[in-house]
Amino acid sequence: MDEVRRNTRFLNRQQLLYEGEGGEEPGYAQTEAYLLLGRLPAELQTLMRLRYLEGYSAAELGELFRMPAATVRTKLSRARQLLKKEILT
Repeated sequence: MDEVRRNTRFLNRQQLLYEGEGGEEPGYAQTEAYLLLGRLPAELQTLMRLRYLEGYSAAELGELFRMPAATVRTKLSRARQLLKKEILT
């Protein structure tokens, strides 16, 4: 059941990214997302991509990278803070 939910979320996100939001050109949102992610350190890029673009949970990422889920959440929080600074500047 979790796999079905994850795949559904992933497909919904991919459709949204492809179609764009509010009349944007198709794929523009995805390109923008990857450009912003490119400004993060490699580890944070990977975690953000897997969590928010591919739908993995913090627990799954923790197992994958052999770290506690709380550490994954902390790293994701740090990545969001860095992205927020990038967007606002």
